[in-house]
Amino acid sequence: MIRNRKGGFSSTKFRRIRMNIVRGVAGLIRRTSGYGGDYSVGSASHKFPVPSPKVKFSDIGDEAILSALWERYQSVSEKAEIQKAFHIFLKQFFVIYKNWEPLDLDNSTETALGVSSGEESESPDEVIIGCSTAHPAEIIVILIEEVTNITAMVTECISGSSSSLVITPEGFRVLKCLTIMTRSMHNCKVLGYYGGIQKLTALMKAAVVQLKTIAGALSADETLSSSNVQKAGVLQKVLVHVVSILCGFINLQLDIYGKAQIDVDNLEDSIEKMATTPEPFIDSRDPLSETRLQWHQKAVISVMEAGGLNWLVELLRVIRRLSLKEQWTDSSLQYMTLRTLQLALTDNPRGQNHFRSIGGLEVLLDALGVPSFNSLSSRNSSSSDHGSGDGNRLMWVLQLHVLSLEVLREAVFGNLNNLQFLCENGRVHKFANSFCLPAFVFQEFMQQRSSSLVEDDSKANIQSTGITETSSSVNKPSCQYWSNYTVNLSKTLYSFIIPLEDLRSHQVQSGRSTFPFSSVYGELSIKFMMRVLLTVFPSIKAFSNQNELPSHLRIFLYSLQHYVLFVFRKILVLSPSSLDVFRDDRPWSTEPFTRSRSTNKRVPSYETDILQTNVISVVEFAATLDATSHNMPECSVLLDALELFACNPEVTTGLAKCLLHILQLAPEKTFTSFKTLDAIPRVVKVTCIQAQESKKPESERSSSQISKKSKSPENVRGWRDSMEACMQLFAEFFSVTEEAKFLVLNSSTCIDCLFDLFWEECLRSSMLSYIFALMKIIPSSEEDQKAKLYLCSKYLETFTHLKEREKNFAKLSIDLLVGMRDMLVKDRMYFQTLFRDGECFLHVVSLLHGYAEDDEGEKLVLNVLQTLTSLLTGNDASKTAFRALVGKGYRTLQSLLLDFCHRRPNAGLLTALLDMLVDGKFDLKKNPVMRNEDVILLYLSVLQKSSDSMRNEGLNMFLHLLRDSISNRASCVRVGTLSFLLDWFPCEDNDSVVLKIGQLIQVTGGHSVSGKEIRKIFALLRSERVGTRQQYCSLLLTNISSMLNEKGPTAFFNFDGNDSGIIINTPLQLPLYKGYSFSCWLRVESFPTNGTMGLFSFLSDSRRGCLAVLAKDRLIFESRYQKQQCVSFPLNLVGLNHLVLRRIL
Repeated sequence: MIRNRKGGFSSTKFRRIRMNIVRGVAGLIRRTSGYGGDYSVGSASHKFPVPSPKVKFSDIGDEAILSALWERYQSVSEKAEIQKAFHIFLKQFFVIYKNWEPLDLDNSTETALGVSSGEESESPDEVIIGCSTAHPAEIIVILIEEVTNITAMVTECISGSSSSLVITPEGFRVLKCLTIMTRSMHNCKVLGYYGGIQKLTALMKAAVVQLKTIAGALSADETLSSSNVQKAGVLQKVLVHVVSILCGFINLQLDIYGKAQIDVDNLEDSIEKMATTPEPFIDSRDPLSETRLQWHQKAVISVMEAGGLNWLVELLRVIRRLSLKEQWTDSSLQYMTLRTLQLALTDNPRGQNHFRSIGGLEVLLDALGVPSFNSLSSRNSSSSDHGSGDGNRLMWVLQLHVLSLEVLREAVFGNLNNLQFLCENGRVHKFANSFCLPAFVFQEFMQQRSSSLVEDDSKANIQSTGITETSSSVNKPSCQYWSNYTVNLSKTLYSFIIPLEDLRSHQVQSGRSTFPFSSVYGELSIKFMMRVLLTVFPSIKAFSNQNELPSHLRIFLYSLQHYVLFVFRKILVLSPSSLDVFRDDRPWSTEPFTRSRSTNKRVPSYETDILQTNVISVVEFAATLDATSHNMPECSVLLDALELFACNPEVTTGLAKCLLHILQLAPEKTFTSFKTLDAIPRVVKVTCIQAQESKKPESERSSSQISKKSKSPENVRGWRDSMEACMQLFAEFFSVTEEAKFLVLNSSTCIDCLFDLFWEECLRSSMLSYIFALMKIIPSSEEDQKAKLYLCSKYLETFTHLKEREKNFAKLSIDLLVGMRDMLVKDRMYFQTLFRDGECFLHVVSLLHGYAEDDEGEKLVLNVLQTLTSLLTGNDASKTAFRALVGKGYRTLQSLLLDFCHRRPNAGLLTALLDMLVDGKFDLKKNPVMRNEDVILLYLSVLQKSSDSMRNEGLNMFLHLLRDSISNRASCVRVGTLSFLLDWFPCEDNDSVVLKIGQLIQVTGGHSVSGKEIRKIFALLRSERVGTRQQYCSLLLTNISSMLNEKGPTAFFNFDGNDSGIIINTPLQLPLYKGYSFSCWLRVESFPTNGTMGLFSFLSDSRRGCLAVLAKDRLIFESRYQKQQCVSFPLNLVGLNHLVLRRIL
C-alpha cells in the first residue's frame, strides 16, 4: 500500500506493536576495551526494529530528478559507470537537501507515518511518497558502505601501505550527506539498523589512531613535515564529519536558531552568533517529547556500545597533545567532539560512570586549560582579514572553554562518585585556575589588538591627515564575546549545584521544591563550589589596583557574583538545611560579600548598587531562615561590612536596614548573635565615624568615598539617612528586651558614642531619650552600678562642654537640667546619691560662669537653682557635699548668681531661692518651714542687691516665715542671721527697708541673742551713721526691749516633721497595770495637708500598747491590748499649750 505525503492517510487501521526500549549496556566494557570492533550490517538489528514504512522519492520537482538519477545508478552495470552515476546522484542530492529540515521537528516522522511513540506500522510493505520527513533506506545503506571504503583508505595509511592520505571530494560528500540525513529520526533508525554507527565508529577509530601516531612521533621542539601536516589536516576534516554524524544521531533538540542540527560547513558563523547572543533561543525551548527522549536514550546506548564514547575521549586527548605542541588543530573538530560528549552524558548515570572509568574526567580537566593563539585557529580564519581573524580565535577560545565546562558538568551532575573524583588530589585548584586563564588570554589579546590597531591607524592617518587616531569601536565585538562568555561561564559553573533550567528561569521561587539529587551530592557540590570560589576570587583580586579592577575582570567578577548570589538563594529556598554546609566554608567572606565599591568612574554605578542589594538580600534571607537556630555568621559578615563601609553612606544605609530587618524577623536568635558579636557598640561607633566624616571637606576624605561636594544637599541627606538607619537599628535592639538596655548600659563604647552623637543636631533629641532611659534603669548588680556612675559622669561632663561646642548652650543646658529633675522625681534618694557621686554640683554650678545676655540666660539660672533644689531636697549628705563645694552659706553660689545677673537679681531668682530654702515649692501656708539653713544668708544676700520694692517684699515674706515658726527662728539663729541683719542695717538707705530689717532683728533676737550680737547693737548706736539718726536709734532700742520681754521656754525640742522625734532606749514593759500619764508643752506651727501627725507611740514588738496622733481640730488616742480601742477628743491648739493624758487602770 502506497501513501502520498500530500494526499494524507488512508482510513485503514493498523495493528500497533510496542517497541522495547533497550536497557543497560551489557558487554560495553568488553566490546570497547579494544576501542571498538568490527560490526556487520544489521548486527544491531536487535536494538533497532526494522525501519518501516518505506520512503520513496516523489515524481514532482527536485525529487523526480533524484529519482531518475537513482534509477540510472541502479540500472548501470559497469563499475566505472556505477561510480560515476553514484557521484552524480550524490552531488545532486547534496545540492537539493543541503538546507533540508524535516517537517514538524518534534514528532514529524511518527505523525507522517501514523505511528505513535514506541510503535511500528502494521505492514512492512507500506510506502510513503516524498522526502519531507525521511529519505529512502537504500540510499542510507549505500552511504554506509561508502563509509567502509573511507575506513579502508585510512587503515591503509595506518598500515603503511600508502604514504599519503587523500580523501576525494566525493568521499567527503558521502559524510556530508549522512550528516544531512541524521536530521530525521526515521533516517537515524535506518542508520542504526544497518550498522551505520559501528561503521562510523570504526572510521573514527582509524582516524584517531592515525592522528595519535602523528602526534606521538613529534618531539617538543619539532614541527610536522609537510606530508604529516597534510595527513593531520585530512584526518581532522574526516573526523569533523564523522563526529558531526554521531552528534546528529543522538541529538534531536533544536539549536539556538531553531534548527535540528549544526551545520558543520557554517559552524564558525553559528558559533559567532552564539558568542554574541545574550539570551540564546535554547534557554526558552520546550522539553523533549517522550518519543524523542526514548530515541535519545537508545541512540546514546548504541554509540556507547559501538565504542564511540571511548574514541571521543581519545580524540580529545590527541587534540590536547597537538595543542600543547603548538600544532594546528581544527576548532570545529574540538567543538563537535565536546558537543557530542555533552549530549551523550546528559542524564546518563551509566555513561557518567563509564566516562570516568576511561579517563574522561582527566581529559576534560586538561581541556579546560586555554590554548595559545598560535595553536588555535578556525578552519575559515585564513580567509579572514587580520582583525577578524584575531577576533575569531578569541571567539573559539571562549566558546570552547565554556563547552568544555558544560561537558564536565554533564559528566558530574548528580553523580556522587564523579564529583568526589573532582574534589581529590588538587583537582579543585586546577579546575578553579582554568577560570582565570581566559581572563589572562583576553587581556593579552586586547593588548595585542590595541598595539596593532595603533600602529596600523597611525600609518594610515599620518599618510592622509597627519593625525594619529584609534577607533574604540573595533573592540566592540570582542567585548561582546567576553561579556556573553562570562554570563555563560557563570551559569555553567553554578549548574554543578542546581539544574540549568533553574538558572535560566531567573525566578528563585519557581520550579521544583526540592533538589533532583541526593542530599549527599548536594552538600558535596556546595563544598566543591565554595572551594572553587575561594580560589577564583582571590586570584582575580590579585590583578586589581587596590580597589580598581580592569574592565574585563570587572565584567567577569560581576557575572560570577551575580549568579552566585542567585544560586545561594535558590539553594536555601530548596534546602534550608544547606546553610550549615555554607557556613562551614565561610561563604559570606568571599569576594562578592567583602569587595568595596570600585573607584573606576567607568564602572556603572547601577551594577554596583544591584550587586550590593543582592548581597544584602541573600545574607538577610539566610539570617532569617526558620530552619536554623542561630544567625551569627550572617550577622558577623554584615557587621564587618558595616565597619568596612563606614565612610560610604549609601552602602551603610543598606547594611543597617538589613540588620534591622533581620532583628525584626528573627528577634530571639538575632539578639543572641548581637550580644555575642558586641554588635550595637560597633553600630554606634560606625555612626560616630559617619558623623565625623560628614563634616570633613572633600579634600580630606579617603579616595574610597564617593566624589561629591561635601556640603551638597544630596551628600548631607545621604549622611543623615545613613546615621538615622544605624540609629533605627539601635532603637530596635534597645526595645527588644530589658536585657538589651543593660547591655547598652554596660558598654562604655555605647555610652561614649551616644554622647558623641548628642552633638549632632539631627540626632540630639533621640540621643537624649536613650540617655534618659538608661539613666532611669535600676541597677541589679555592682557592674550595673558602676556603669550607671560612668553614664552619670558622662552626662554631667556634657555641661562643661556645652559652652565650648554650642552657641546656644543655654537652651541645651536647660534640656539636660530638666532631664535631671525628671529622674529625681522618679527616685529622689537614689538619683541624688548617684549624681552626688558623679560630682553633679561642680558641673551644674559651672553653668553659671558667665553673664545672662538674653531670656535664655535667665531661664538657665532658674533651671540651675531648680535642679540644685531637687538635688538637695531632704538629703543631708548632698547638702553637706554642696556646702563643701560652695562654702558655708553658699557664698560661691552667691557670687556666681550675682555676677551672672549683673548684680540685678529678679523676682524669679528670689522665688527659686525660696524654693531651695524650703526644699521644694515654697508656699507661705502649705510649705513655710526652712529646711536648708545655708540658703538663709544666700537669700538675704541676693535680696540685699535687689530693687527697693523687691527688698521690701522679700523682707516682708521672710518676716512672716520667722514670726509664724519657732523652727524657722531657730534656723536663722544657727546660721547667724542676726549678725547679717545688723551688718545690713547701717548700709540701707531706704527707710521702709530699714524698718523691715529692724523687725527681723527683733524677731530673731527675741528667740536668741548672743553677747557679741548685743555688743554689735550698742556699737551701731554709737556709730555716726545710726547714732545721729533718732529714728534708727529708737528702732534699735525698741528691739532690745522686745528681746528682753520675749516669753517662752528657754529649752525645747524642735520637730520639723522629717523623721524627727524622741527615741526611748529603756525597754518598755506593756501593759502597765498601774496606769500611766503623759504630759508635755507643745506648739504646732503647721499641720500636714493630709493625714495626722504623731504625738507619741508606745508599742511593743508585738505591736501592743498605745499611741496618740494630732489632727487639725482633735486628738485621737488608740489603745491596743486584749482588744483595740480608739477615742477622739476635740482640741484647738493655738500658741503654746500644755497637754496631759492620763490612763487609770
